[in-house]
Amino acid sequence: MNFRKILPLFLILILASISLAQFTPPHRVYGEIQDFDGTSVPDMNVSFWTDNKSLQAWDTTDQGGFYDVQLSGLGSGKSVYMFVNSSNTTKYVNFSTGASGSLDYSGDYLPEQDQNNNDGSNNNPGSSGDPSGDSGDEDYGSPADGFPSPDGGTDNVEPKQVAVQLSKSGSKLVDVGSVQEDQRVEISVTGGSSITGFNFESTETAENVKVNLTEFKDRPEPVSNLSGEIYSYYFVEFENLDSYDSAELSYSVPLNWPESVNSSAESVFLKYFDNDWSEIGSASRTETVGSYAFSSGTSVLGYFASGAAHEEQETGNSDIQLRNFQVSTEGDQTVDVDVSIVAENLGQTNGTRIVSFYSDGSLVDERQVSLAPGDSETLNFELTLEEPGSHTLEIASFSRRVEVSEPAGNLIIIGAGAVVLLVIIGLISLIYVRETKRANELEQKIRDFESRGRFGRNSNQQDQNQNPRQGNQKRRDEDR
Repeated sequence: MNFRKILPLFLILILASISLAQFTPPHRVYGEIQDFDGTSVPDMNVSFWTDNKSLQAWDTTDQGGFYDVQLSGLGSGKSVYMFVNSSNTTKYVNFSTGASGSLDYSGDYLPEQDQNNNDGSNNNPGSSGDPSGDSGDEDYGSPADGFPSPDGGTDNVEPKQVAVQLSKSGSKLVDVGSVQEDQRVEISVTGGSSITGFNFESTETAENVKVNLTEFKDRPEPVSNLSGEIYSYYFVEFENLDSYDSAELSYSVPLNWPESVNSSAESVFLKYFDNDWSEIGSASRTETVGSYAFSSGTSVLGYFASGAAHEEQETGNSDIQLRNFQVSTEGDQTVDVDVSIVAENLGQTNGTRIVSFYSDGSLVDERQVSLAPGDSETLNFELTLEEPGSHTLEIASFSRRVEVSEPAGNLIIIGAGAVVLLVIIGLISLIYVRETKRANELEQKIRDFESRGRFGRNSNQQDQNQNPRQGNQKRRDEDR
């Protein structure tokens, strides 16, 4: 074999591999940094670090408060934490090749006098180092110099990573094993479920820790109806762990799903059920191939639902506002519902708006209203509810619950059945008493008959024994 001829081939393969690695699509993360009052803040240092304190990317916000970074060279699912001015925001993204998504953050960055008059030229007192960011990594501090740990201060405890498979509408009891105090646990999920991960930090030392991850195809029995379009229901619960912190549930929906239900990716929510549904809070969102990926922090566990709020379809002037939402009902088992709402044009030009009426997240009716400036119109909708239980009626941001009682017909049938059963029992009892009486009478007659028969035979025999001569004489007379 001529190695001189083979060596160039090896060199070509190596160079090709290096080139492919270099052209692997990065994970783009972009967003806006704002003050708590919603003012965009320029010249903010935004950096992304892994849990081993490795700086992955950094940028400085522009005059509009926007940053844009590229993450690369990480393993799929690796968590990369977001810092603003060397402060841990506790927000993070899971690295995915070719992904792109936004991650916004708000903080107390502007002095009070600048909040209502920000010209973008402030010295940014909330920042550390040179606001321009030209001094490189020194702007972002150094982990060796007291840089906040991305995992919340758990320098001495390595995060535990667990990978599991969970099918759509499936259930998995994830065996985490033993955890230490302040140890972070990251569970990545594959297999078709819309749950993509669950992370938490244990604040106690515990053994044999397990996490129940369940996705439901239909609404589980313990929870009530929820307005909006529901994509999936979840259940998350610990076993053998009582104290935890910084829990985060990650989930996804297909890219085309929000639009298919007359909504948008910005309207996708995660809600928690505790006697009623409540919003978990804002979620980070990234766009991957074929889906939107979300991650929401939560301090509670139990039943969750992911879905999207309905968005009103509007054409023309959007100054048409809705008010005075009224709902009247009539009936208990079958409820007739009358709904009214007032649409008013508060703008300066003619406008048109489509008003949609929903029941339990399903479109019932919609009306188009066209109004001149200052005009108003009352829109009326009607609906009959027959299914027992609680129903949510919704127009735009207005909603009202209506209860439907169990049908009285069921009670009537049960009552009628009980009456029939009592009648049957009464008849059987009457027949039993009557037949028992007849049997007793017959038995008495038989005893009387037998008693009379025995008495007659005994009397004749006794007469014959006492008067044998008279009997013999009688027989002789008969012979003659």
